Amino acid sequence: MVEQPAMTIGDLARRTGVAVKVLRRQQDLGLIYTRGRSPAGYRLFDENALSCVRIVRGLRDLGLTEAEIQQLAQRCDDNPGLVGPPLAALLQRSRDRIDARIHELEQQRQLIDTLPTPLPRCAHRTRRVRDTPSMGTRSRRNQRRGLTVPPVADPTIDTGTTMQHGRDPI
Repeated sequence: MVEQPAMTIGDLARRTGVAVKVLRRQQDLGLIYTRGRSPAGYRLFDENALSCVRIVRGLRDLGLTEAEIQQLAQRCDDNPGLVGPPLAALLQRSRDRIDARIHELEQQRQLIDTLPTPLPRCAHRTRRVRDTPSMGTRSRRNQRRGLTVPPVADPTIDTGTTMQHGRDPI
Protein backbone atom coordinates (compact mmCIF):
# COMPACT_ATOMS: atom_id res chain seq x y z
CA MET A 1 0.00 0.00 0.00
CA VAL A 2 1.37 3.42 -1.01
CA GLU A 3 1.41 6.06 1.70
CA GLN A 4 -0.46 9.23 0.80
CA PRO A 5 1.61 12.41 0.57
CA ALA A 6 1.12 14.79 3.45
CA MET A 7 -0.40 18.25 3.00
CA THR A 8 0.32 21.34 5.04
CA ILE A 9 -2.60 23.34 6.34
CA GLY A 10 -2.06 25.83 3.50
CA ASP A 11 -2.33 23.01 0.95
CA LEU A 12 -5.50 21.78 2.62
CA ALA A 13 -6.93 25.31 2.59
CA ARG A 14 -6.20 25.71 -1.14
CA ARG A 15 -7.73 22.34 -2.01
CA THR A 16 -10.90 22.89 0.05
CA GLY A 17 -11.40 26.66 -0.20
CA VAL A 18 -11.63 26.89 3.60
CA ALA A 19 -9.59 29.53 5.42
CA VAL A 20 -6.53 28.37 7.35
CA LYS A 21 -7.88 29.96 10.54
CA VAL A 22 -11.10 27.92 10.24
CA LEU A 23 -9.14 24.72 9.59
CA ARG A 24 -7.02 25.30 12.70
CA ARG A 25 -10.14 25.87 14.81
CA GLN A 26 -11.80 22.75 13.41
CA GLN A 27 -8.66 20.73 14.05
CA ASP A 28 -8.55 22.06 17.63
CA LEU A 29 -12.21 21.01 18.03
CA GLY A 30 -11.35 17.49 16.85
CA LEU A 31 -13.31 17.73 13.60
CA ILE A 32 -10.22 17.25 11.43
CA TYR A 33 -7.38 14.92 12.30
CA THR A 34 -3.72 15.55 11.49
CA ARG A 35 -1.01 13.08 10.67
CA GLY A 36 1.17 14.95 13.12
CA ARG A 37 3.71 17.67 12.49
CA SER A 38 6.60 18.13 10.13
CA PRO A 39 10.17 18.55 11.46
CA ALA A 40 9.60 22.30 10.98
CA GLY A 41 6.45 22.15 13.16
CA TYR A 42 3.82 22.41 10.40
CA ARG A 43 0.55 20.52 10.79
CA LEU A 44 0.35 17.70 8.27
CA PHE A 45 -2.86 16.32 6.79
CA ASP A 46 -3.76 13.44 4.48
CA GLU A 47 -6.65 12.73 2.10
CA ASN A 48 -8.87 11.79 5.06
CA ALA A 49 -8.69 15.41 6.18
CA LEU A 50 -10.16 16.45 2.82
CA SER A 51 -13.15 14.19 3.47
CA CYS A 52 -13.57 15.55 6.98
CA VAL A 53 -13.49 19.15 5.75
CA ARG A 54 -16.10 18.37 3.07
CA ILE A 55 -18.37 16.67 5.60
CA VAL A 56 -18.04 19.54 8.06
CA ARG A 57 -18.76 22.05 5.29
CA GLY A 58 -21.84 20.08 4.22
CA LEU A 59 -23.16 20.01 7.79
CA ARG A 60 -22.44 23.74 8.20
CA ASP A 61 -24.37 24.36 4.95
CA LEU A 62 -27.31 22.55 6.56
CA GLY A 63 -27.20 25.05 9.44
CA LEU A 64 -25.39 23.05 12.11
CA THR A 65 -22.98 24.93 14.35
CA GLU A 66 -19.43 23.77 14.90
CA ALA A 67 -20.38 22.86 18.48
CA GLU A 68 -23.21 20.65 17.20
CA ILE A 69 -20.90 19.03 14.65
CA GLN A 70 -18.36 18.41 17.41
CA GLN A 71 -21.10 16.83 19.53
CA LEU A 72 -22.11 14.62 16.60
CA ALA A 73 -18.48 13.64 15.95
CA GLN A 74 -18.05 12.59 19.59
CA ARG A 75 -21.20 10.47 19.39
CA CYS A 76 -19.91 8.86 16.18
CA ASP A 77 -16.59 8.08 17.86
CA ASP A 78 -18.43 6.50 20.80
CA ASN A 79 -20.88 4.51 18.67
CA PRO A 80 -20.24 4.69 14.90
CA GLY A 81 -23.36 2.70 14.00
CA LEU A 82 -25.82 5.17 15.50
CA VAL A 83 -25.31 8.40 13.56
CA GLY A 84 -28.86 8.70 12.17
CA PRO A 85 -30.95 9.62 15.25
CA PRO A 86 -28.53 12.23 16.69
CA LEU A 87 -28.07 13.75 13.23
CA ALA A 88 -31.83 13.90 12.69
CA ALA A 89 -32.28 15.70 16.02
CA LEU A 90 -29.55 18.23 15.18
CA LEU A 91 -31.04 18.84 11.73
CA GLN A 92 -34.46 19.46 13.30
CA ARG A 93 -32.89 21.97 15.68
CA SER A 94 -31.24 23.69 12.70
CA ARG A 95 -34.58 23.75 10.87
CA ASP A 96 -36.23 25.37 13.89
CA ARG A 97 -33.55 28.09 13.93
CA ILE A 98 -34.05 28.68 10.21
CA ASP A 99 -37.85 28.91 10.67
CA ALA A 100 -37.38 31.42 13.50
CA ARG A 101 -35.05 33.52 11.35
CA ILE A 102 -37.52 33.43 8.44
CA HIS A 103 -40.26 34.63 10.80
CA GLU A 104 -38.04 37.51 11.98
CA LEU A 105 -37.27 38.50 8.39
CA GLU A 106 -40.96 38.40 7.44
CA GLN A 107 -41.73 40.73 10.36
CA GLN A 108 -39.01 43.11 9.18
CA ARG A 109 -40.45 43.05 5.66
CA GLN A 110 -43.95 43.82 7.00
CA LEU A 111 -42.55 46.74 8.97
CA ILE A 112 -40.86 48.10 5.85
CA ASP A 113 -44.11 47.65 3.88
CA THR A 114 -46.06 49.69 6.45
CA LEU A 115 -43.77 52.70 6.12
CA PRO A 116 -45.28 55.56 4.12
CA THR A 117 -43.74 56.31 0.74
CA PRO A 118 -42.20 58.69 0.16
CA LEU A 119 -40.81 58.90 3.65
CA PRO A 120 -41.47 62.22 5.42
CA ARG A 121 -38.56 64.55 5.99
CA CYS A 122 -37.39 65.36 9.50
CA ALA A 123 -38.66 68.91 10.09
CA HIS A 124 -36.86 69.30 13.41
CA ARG A 125 -33.38 69.14 11.89
CA THR A 126 -31.94 72.53 10.99
CA ARG A 127 -28.43 73.77 10.50
CA ARG A 128 -26.79 77.16 10.61
CA VAL A 129 -25.86 78.83 7.35
CA ARG A 130 -22.98 81.27 7.14
CA ASP A 131 -22.26 83.73 4.37
CA THR A 132 -19.41 81.50 3.16
CA PRO A 133 -18.35 78.07 4.30
CA SER A 134 -15.58 77.70 6.84
CA MET A 135 -12.17 76.72 5.52
CA GLY A 136 -12.01 72.96 5.23
CA THR A 137 -9.08 70.63 4.68
CA ARG A 138 -9.20 70.98 0.90
CA SER A 139 -9.22 74.80 1.15
CA ARG A 140 -6.22 74.80 3.48
CA ARG A 141 -4.38 72.40 1.17
CA ASN A 142 -5.11 74.61 -1.84
CA GLN A 143 -3.98 77.69 0.11
CA ARG A 144 -0.65 76.03 0.93
CA ARG A 145 -0.21 75.23 -2.76
CA GLY A 146 -0.76 78.89 -3.64
CA LEU A 147 -4.13 78.36 -5.27
CA THR A 148 -6.74 81.08 -4.90
CA VAL A 149 -9.18 80.60 -2.09
CA PRO A 150 -12.32 82.72 -1.63
CA PRO A 151 -12.37 84.81 1.54
CA VAL A 152 -13.73 83.01 4.57
CA ALA A 153 -16.34 84.61 6.78
CA ASP A 154 -15.64 85.04 10.45
CA PRO A 155 -17.16 81.93 12.09
CA THR A 156 -17.87 83.86 15.27
CA ILE A 157 -20.42 86.05 13.48
CA ASP A 158 -23.87 84.52 13.40
CA THR A 159 -25.92 85.71 10.45
CA GLY A 160 -29.06 84.29 12.05
CA THR A 161 -30.25 82.57 8.91
CA THR A 162 -31.08 78.90 8.99
CA MET A 163 -31.54 76.35 6.27
CA GLN A 164 -34.02 73.50 6.48
CA HIS A 165 -33.65 70.38 4.38
CA GLY A 166 -31.22 71.96 1.99
CA ARG A 167 -33.69 74.71 0.98
CA ASP A 168 -32.75 78.38 0.76
CA PRO A 169 -33.98 80.53 3.66
CA ILE A 170 -37.18 82.41 2.97
